[in-house]
Amino acid sequence: MICINELKPLNDIFDTLEPPERNIPYNETDLEELRESIQMIITDFVENNIDYYKYEDFNDRVYEHTNEIMMNLYNNLIEVFEDINMYDFIMEGINIYFNLIGVPRSYKDSILTTPKKERNLAKHLDHLREIPQPQQRTDDWFQFRWNRITASSAWKILDSQASINQFIYGKCKPIDKSKYSKVNINSATHHGHKYEEVSVILYENMYNTKIEEFGCIPSAKCECIGASPDGINVKRSNPRFGRLLEIKNPVSREITGIPKKSYWIQMQIQMYVTELPECDFLETSFKAYESEEQFLEDGTFNKTKDGKQKGIVVCFNNGTEPIYKYPPINISQKNFDDWLEKTIEENTNLSWVCNTYWKLDSFSCILVPYNEKWMLSVIPKFKKIWDTILKERETGYEHRKPKSRKKKKITEENSENIVVVKVRTESFSNSLL
Repeated sequence: MICINELKPLNDIFDTLEPPERNIPYNETDLEELRESIQMIITDFVENNIDYYKYEDFNDRVYEHTNEIMMNLYNNLIEVFEDINMYDFIMEGINIYFNLIGVPRSYKDSILTTPKKERNLAKHLDHLREIPQPQQRTDDWFQFRWNRITASSAWKILDSQASINQFIYGKCKPIDKSKYSKVNINSATHHGHKYEEVSVILYENMYNTKIEEFGCIPSAKCECIGASPDGINVKRSNPRFGRLLEIKNPVSREITGIPKKSYWIQMQIQMYVTELPECDFLETSFKAYESEEQFLEDGTFNKTKDGKQKGIVVCFNNGTEPIYKYPPINISQKNFDDWLEKTIEENTNLSWVCNTYWKLDSFSCILVPYNEKWMLSVIPKFKKIWDTILKERETGYEHRKPKSRKKKKITEENSENIVVVKVRTESFSNSLL
C-alpha cells in the first residue's frame, strides 16, 4: 500500500500538449462543388421564375428556395459540412449571380456602372424631346392617357383579378375630367407633388447634375404603353447622363431602400418606353415645422441640430389651385428674404398664402437597372388586356364594375344580438366647461 505522501510530485504538462490533427471529411474541391451546386439552384430558380422579380421580397425568395433545396436534397452533405455557415455560402452565391450573371432587382445605392457607348445618348435625348406632347389637361392630353397603359398604373395588370377588373373598368368608362380639377392639399398625392421639386433640387445638388422633364412619352415598340418619368439626367459631363429619375415622397410609409412592386414595375416600363437602361429611385421623407419660430430654433437656417437639411416652400394661389415656389438650396436667411420679396413682386397675379418650413427626415437613392427578360415576358399580358379594353369599349364593360357590399338584413333570428345605444348630446358643451 502506497501512502499519498510517498507519491512523486506531478509535473504540469498542459502547455506541452498538442491537439490531434482533425480529420476534415472534405477539401477545397468539395467546397467548390458545393458553390457550383448553389449557383445551379439559384440560376434555375431565377430563370424559371422571372415574374418574381416584381416582388419586393424577391431576394428573400431566392434565398429561401435555395436553402430549402440544399436542406432537402443535400441533407447528407450538410452533415459533412456541418462546421460551415450555409447561410454565408448561399448569400455569397446570390451576390455572385447578380453581380456577374443575372440582373439585380436593384442596387443598395445609386452606384455608377461601367459606361456603355453603344449609341449617342445626347442624340437619343434630343429624339425624346422632339416627340409631340399634348398640353397638360387638354382634351388631347386626356385622350393620350386614356388610350394607353401608363407606367404608374400598369402594376394592376400584373396583380389580382380584382385589380385587373378595376383597371379595365377605369379604361373603358368615359374620361372623368373633374377629378383633375379637385385639389386636396391634405392628400398623399398632393404631398408628393408639393415636395417633388425639393427632391429634384436635393438630387441635383448631391450629384452635381441637371434633371429635365420629358412629359408623357409613348412607346415606339408597343403603342398601347406610355410613361411619364419624373425626369432624366441631362448634364453631359455627369456620369449619370441619360439616367432616369423616379421620385416618391411617402407621408408615413417607412423608407427601406427596396422598391415596392408597383414602383419597380413603373420604373421598368419607363426604361422600356424611353429605351434608357438605368433609373435612380429616389425616396425622400419631409417633415414640416409647426411654425417659423420652431424652424429657426432648430440649428442653423439650412441645417437642423443633428445635421439634416432644412428649407422652405412658398405657397401662392392663382384662384384655382396652389402654386409652389422654391428658393435655392442652402440659401442664407438674408438672401431668402430678398428672394421672397422679389418673387412676390414678380408674381402679382398670384396671392401669397403661406411658407412651409421643412426638414429632410429620410433620404434614399438606389439604382434600378432595366430587366429586358422580365419586360419581354409581361408585354404579351399588357397587349392581351389592352385588346380586352378595346373590345369591351364596344361590347360593354359593366360586368367589370366592383360589386357593392350588400347590407345584412335584420331578421327575427339575429335581432336579439343588436344592442341599441342612446347618447344624450345636449349637455356635452356644458360638461366641457
